[in-house]
Amino acid sequence: MQKKNIFTAIFVLVLSFLGGILGAYAFNWYGNSRSEFFEESSPVVQAQHTAAPAVLTLNQYRSNRVTGGGTGFLIDASGLALTNKHVVDDPNASYRALLVDGTEYTIEIKAVDPLLDVAIIQLISRGEVEEEPFHFPFVSLGDSSLLEIGESVVAIGNALAQYENTTTVGIISAKGRQLMAADALGNSEKLSGLLQTDAAINLGNSGGPLLNLKGEVVGINTAVDVEAQGIGFAIPIDAVKVAIESWQKNGFILRPLLGVQYLILSPSRAAELGLAPIHSGALIVQPSDRSPAVFSGSPAERAGLVIGDVIVEADGKLITTDNTLEDVLLRKNVGDMLLLKVWREKSFFEATVELTNVVTPE
Repeated sequence: MQKKNIFTAIFVLVLSFLGGILGAYAFNWYGNSRSEFFEESSPVVQAQHTAAPAVLTLNQYRSNRVTGGGTGFLIDASGLALTNKHVVDDPNASYRALLVDGTEYTIEIKAVDPLLDVAIIQLISRGEVEEEPFHFPFVSLGDSSLLEIGESVVAIGNALAQYENTTTVGIISAKGRQLMAADALGNSEKLSGLLQTDAAINLGNSGGPLLNLKGEVVGINTAVDVEAQGIGFAIPIDAVKVAIESWQKNGFILRPLLGVQYLILSPSRAAELGLAPIHSGALIVQPSDRSPAVFSGSPAERAGLVIGDVIVEADGKLITTDNTLEDVLLRKNVGDMLLLKVWREKSFFEATVELTNVVTPE
């Protein structure tokens, strides 16, 4: 009996010892896991807190009723903001912006850039007498060229035009995407050079900011693939900066023009057309008898480009399906010089052109 009691006591002591070790290990694992979770999530929370006060809910009104909506965001303290052009393009409607504190402002459309589906808007004073000008909260614009595939991003918007300041998290899935986007009225346009993200973007998020973990805007949410889950698109902010600079300088948006019509070559298409050793580039083509391949008086004509030429590089970077000639031009200003590498009749040559302008309609 005494031996049995001694054995039981030893067993309890060993079990307690092992339980203490396992408990300490579990506590240490749990603590480290919580620490890692908070270390990872804290930048997301901080990015949201940084940007959310500058995010706008944009409501469309007809006959004093809300008939649509979208998102925008403030980019300076005077009330200058950005959104998608298609959010504010109904000439028979009026638009108002709602801040996170519930304050409502009318807006004035300053300029639109249909090449980018971007509109520059201005919040208008409510007409109240203020001793000092109101300073709006605003976000900083980041550098979209620094984004890497797999990098974490945060999207904020007026989801489904019902849920204000909805925040979702994802990654950059791809860059340089192209798609045809359509609105509720059936209007469509080609969008290129887009960022692809799996951060949830819904109808109503259009025009909202896509943020890096510093809380800087790296893109404008513009479209979602309604036939798939986890596929959204945003306009890189670097291309938008060019439009802003042009508007600030000229009072309207100028876009540079090269003056060619072209077909972007994939490796398979280049092989199909017998263009070896060319695997990618922009093949200058004439789409119809009424439309020239090279426009008269354009920079391309002055450089001597002709139908059948393949623009292989622009400023030392390959022209591909992910970096089209249009993508290159969107990053350029009127008056910029552009160095082209061109393939013609089995040989290469270089041409430097000065880009002229095309005025985008409002």
